[in-house]
Amino acid sequence: MPGKDSLQKKARPMILIVIAVLLALTGYYLQNRQETALKISPADAIPAGIPKLIDLGRDSCTACKAMRPILEELQKEYAGRVGVAIINIDDFPEEAEKYGIYLIPTQIFFDAAGKIVYRHEGFMPKEEIEVVFRNMGIK
Repeated sequence: MPGKDSLQKKARPMILIVIAVLLALTGYYLQNRQETALKISPADAIPAGIPKLIDLGRDSCTACKAMRPILEELQKEYAGRVGVAIINIDDFPEEAEKYGIYLIPTQIFFDAAGKIVYRHEGFMPKEEIEVVFRNMGIK
């Protein structure tokens, strides 16, 4: 029958391997958790209490690329009156799921209370967006 010291010597490498694996898994978990925690959706960055327009799309989508300069222009022109967020669903897939996105780009308009008041799928010209803003009482 092997002695106690012999069993302890055989168990040490196994214990060290288990500890190393646990440390590696903990490090991986913490790194991914930090990266996820740092990713704040552009929609969440809009202050509460103002109307907002969120556009959900992808960088690889032609219509989405055509929408970007329009949305950036609207961000500047309506600053303080309307929050405009451009969300890449590759970076924030949970946003696509949250809003039931089936076609991109999709624009969703919210009133100041956060209620959806209008939704549009596909390319939307600036003039049409501004009509929705006016219908929402935004000047």
